[in-house]
Amino acid sequence: MSNALDDLIAAVEAGEAPPIYGRADPCGLGQGRIYLQDAFNGSLDAARALHEAALPQWDWSIHDCQAFLRTGSADYDDEVVVEGINAEPARAWLLAILRAMKEGKDA
Repeated sequence: MSNALDDLIAAVEAGEAPPIYGRADPCGLGQGRIYLQDAFNGSLDAARALHEAALPQWDWSIHDCQAFLRTGSADYDDEVVVEGINAEPARAWLLAILRAMKEGKDA
């Protein structure tokens, strides 16, 4: 599954619209897939909906063109933090979501 997430991350970083249609869900986004395209196109509402569908236990923050996600662990030694950077804040959040999902799959 990591390869599918890696490919999706690379596509979003390159500014290529992510494919959302078809029956396959190699990234494990489930119903959150419907928000992927809108988040890529700049919808913060869609990015938030995708975040809530895919990573409800992760905290988030956005600052200018950077999005940060963290596990919110009470033990900061175990806390995981991922970042997404893009001129479009929703796309930065999308990248952070995808990276957090990859982090979870690789752990």
